[in-house]
Amino acid sequence: MLPKPKRARITIPGTGKVVDLRKAREAMVRREAWLGVSEAEMAGKLRKQFDDFEMLGTAVDAWNRTKSFGDAARASGVSRKTAGYWVRGERLPRNVSFRRAEYYLEMRRPLKIRPGGKADFAYVLGTMAAHGSRIATGGETKEGIMWLGVRDKGFAKAFAAKLKASTAMKTTVRSRLNNGQRYHVVEFGSRHLLQLFNELTDYGKRVPKFRDKGSPVRRMLLESKSPVSFLDTREERRQFVKALFDGGGNVRTSGPSRTKVVVLYSLSSELMKFASFVLLENGFHPKARRDGTVALPSSETVEFMKRIGFSKKVAA
Repeated sequence: MLPKPKRARITIPGTGKVVDLRKAREAMVRREAWLGVSEAEMAGKLRKQFDDFEMLGTAVDAWNRTKSFGDAARASGVSRKTAGYWVRGERLPRNVSFRRAEYYLEMRRPLKIRPGGKADFAYVLGTMAAHGSRIATGGETKEGIMWLGVRDKGFAKAFAAKLKASTAMKTTVRSRLNNGQRYHVVEFGSRHLLQLFNELTDYGKRVPKFRDKGSPVRRMLLESKSPVSFLDTREERRQFVKALFDGGGNVRTSGPSRTKVVVLYSLSSELMKFASFVLLENGFHPKARRDGTVALPSSETVEFMKRIGFSKKVAA
């Protein structure tokens, strides 16, 4: 039998907000069930959490009697500073808000892709995995933001358009200077992408090992369930690889004749092998080179630009 909190509600003096501890308990139980936590372990976590709730209630009761932070601190066994925070409704014990736990659960639901939007979303996945993409999190809103920063404006616009076409996310494209270099930044709400990352890690049951360098987002993509596993059709695979080329590919001149050669680089050997497979699937003949890149014969450059191509500007 899972424990229950000693009291049902606590009214915070500073805000008048009523904290419903029964709803907080229900949300916590659902969250732990998502993670496959055993009942014995869950009971231990709940008891520890309810001890924190009871300290909060005791501090509030003492404050209501004497209006003294010192009395609230002595009664609850916390510092005077912590008692002051609690009375004002600040820095409350973790999970005291059932809405916070419900928000956590919302992030664990599968990401919904719009009908017919999987090919566009494949490009989004490829962009996040690509070598030249810079993905980060931040923002001071409740939901927070994620952003993609790239050097090429066409690349940024293509990512924003395909993200909007495949999901319900709103995007903003901005231009920023960083150490004298101009980057085009796409900002978007993080909750939906966190849903994707939770799906890639089996909803928190498998935590990726962060060994290599690079952004945490890319490490999560490359070290958990492979993004390649989401690609079912040839067009989805083509869009994914196009994004890899936008992030880590280019057209270089090669040899004395200065012919144009399409090359791709990635930190992930898995993605390099997958890109080679997709190129072969589309009739190309990729070759691994000593410098760690995959290149196409110069005779296939024009055909590559027609059938896969780049969203960014290249010297084709």
